[in-house]
This record gives sequence, structure tokens and C-alpha cells, in this order.
Amino acid sequence: MTILVVDDDRGIRELLVFVLEKAGHRVDLAGDGREGLERFDPERHDLVLTDDCLPGISGRALAERIFRLEPAARVVLMTGRFGGPAQDSSDRIRMLGKPFDVEHLLKTVREHGRPHGAAGRIPG
Repeated sequence: MTILVVDDDRGIRELLVFVLEKAGHRVDLAGDGREGLERFDPERHDLVLTDDCLPGISGRALAERIFRLEPAARVVLMTGRFGGPAQDSSDRIRMLGKPFDVEHLLKTVREHGRPHGAAGRIPG
């Protein structure tokens, strides 16, 4: 699976790259929402893993813009202000409350990301 990680905290980005690559995923990085939107490629990315609190464009706003580009995109929104359902009603956004452990992160990625190579494909 190829994952676009969007977080303004360099240390978090580096940790996520280490964990996700060790689990066998390919990872692309962006340091804020605008860069994430520029880097998102529906043909390449099976999942977007983004912080909610980003400078400029929030993670939620980034997700909505990504869905305009690719309605089938999948997003995991990392947030310290988690208090609602684990996913939105469309099943496109999965919430990941901070702090989280590595096992929970990897389980969320496995369950919510599109299968490897599915990016850009229309089911059926």
C-alpha cells in the first residue's frame, strides 16, 4: 500500500515513515495541508494519513478537497480531540485518536486503506 502522510511535526512524520515502511508500505510525505493536496495522486495513494490540526488547511478540509479529486479516496484523520464515531457516515474517513500505539495504527491502516494497487481503479 502507498500512503501519503501529512503532518507538520517532523518527528511524527519520521516516526510514521519508520513504522509504516517497516510494515511493508511505501510512504510519501507532506508537511502541511497545502503540500498534501499538491502531492496527493489518486493513481498512487491508497490511503492518506493526516493530522487534523495543520497550518493553513486542516486535516478535515484536506480530506474534503481530496474527496473532490477522488471520491473513492480513503483518509485516516489523526486527532487529539477525538470524541465521536471512529469513522464518518460515508466510511471514507477513519478517526485515529492520539496518542495511539503502533499496533492500533497498523490495524487502522490495514482495515481502512485500499488494497495495494487499488488506487485509481474503479471497482467492478
